Amino acid sequence: MNNLNFKKLLFKTAFSCTACDGHIDTREIEIIKQINKEEELVKEDSVQNELNKLIDELNNQGHDFLKQYLKELSETVLNDEEELAIINTAVRTINADESVEYSEISFFKLIRSKVSLSDETILDALPDIEEYLEKDVISKSYSVDLKTQFFSTSTFPQFELLDGI
Repeated sequence: MNNLNFKKLLFKTAFSCTACDGHIDTREIEIIKQINKEEELVKEDSVQNELNKLIDELNNQGHDFLKQYLKELSETVLNDEEELAIINTAVRTINADESVEYSEISFFKLIRSKVSLSDETILDALPDIEEYLEKDVISKSYSVDLKTQFFSTSTFPQFELLDGI
C-alpha cells in the first residue's frame, strides 16, 4: 500500500479506537501523539488539527464514520507488517486509558475480522491480548451479527474539539 495512505489509515485506526466507546480520554490522545511520533503519521504540529477534523466527521456522521472506516480497512490491501501495525495501534489505543470497555473489544474484533493474519501471528507479536481474540470472528454471519450488535448498542455524544491537549 502507498505509504502515505497507510499512515492516514493508521492514524484513523487510532482515532476510531479512541472514539468507539463514546468517550475520548486524554490518555488516548497522548498515545495517538506517541504513535504519531514513532510512525510519523502526520506532521507533529498538525496532530490536533487532524484529530479535530476526525472529531467533526464523527460528530456529523455518527456510527457511519466507524462503518466507513471499517469499509476502508476491508477494501485496503495490506501486507502482513501493515496488518500487524493496524492491530498493534488498535490495541495500544484501546488500552491507553487503562479501562477496556466491551464496546472497544467488539470494535477490535471488527477490525480483526478485516485482516488476514492468523491469531497465532497476532499473539506472537502481542501475547497479552489473548482475551481480545477469544471468540474471534469465524464466519461472515458472525461478523454481521457483531457489527449489528456494536452499532445498535452504542451511541456517541457530540465530542468537543481538542483545545491544546
